[in-house]
Amino acid sequence: MLKQTKQNTQLLKSEEHTSSENPPEKSPETTKPVQEEIPTILPVLPLRDVVIFPHMIFPVLVGREQSLKAVNESLERGKFIFLVAQKGSNVEDPTQNDIYREGTIGKIFQYLKLPNGLMKILVDGIVEADIGKFTKTDSYLEAEVFISTPLHDPSSDLDALVRSATSLFSEYIQLSRNAPPEVLAAFQNIRDVRRKMYFIAANITQNV
Repeated sequence: MLKQTKQNTQLLKSEEHTSSENPPEKSPETTKPVQEEIPTILPVLPLRDVVIFPHMIFPVLVGREQSLKAVNESLERGKFIFLVAQKGSNVEDPTQNDIYREGTIGKIFQYLKLPNGLMKILVDGIVEADIGKFTKTDSYLEAEVFISTPLHDPSSDLDALVRSATSLFSEYIQLSRNAPPEVLAAFQNIRDVRRKMYFIAANITQNV
């Protein structure tokens, strides 16, 4: 087993949870703030046709060799991993040029090794981050990542945009045939503006 070296860490407030299902959004009533140290250098897991946002709990089926190596490395180093979307879903072995630089730091809190060599993991999206530089690109991708600084704009224009987005999303869910009614109920219970935007982005159909 690899030993974790002393690396610069980023301290932030995250949220622990217990859940028997896989909801796209954590319920505010079932979360508890804790402090965690997140290394700045993390294994990178490229994702095809999906974007995982903060406050999302998401199952991922891992099968590609470099992805399995990244996940195993993550499990040996605190279970943190950088989740990032590929630019093209048809790329089987993505390089640093085939993925976006913006993604989400996540933590693996459940994993299952399957008989066919695949691995199923359940990841918890924690915070937005950007890739500063790649530190490993041979057997799997590894990068130095920096937590994104949220933009705080108390202007009335932002309030108006949030109200408009909220109204349009509510209409979208009501018209959608595939969205269960509890999605809208969960959305209406969210108070934090940033979490509302993550929830909207995670629950609409769009190209990556």
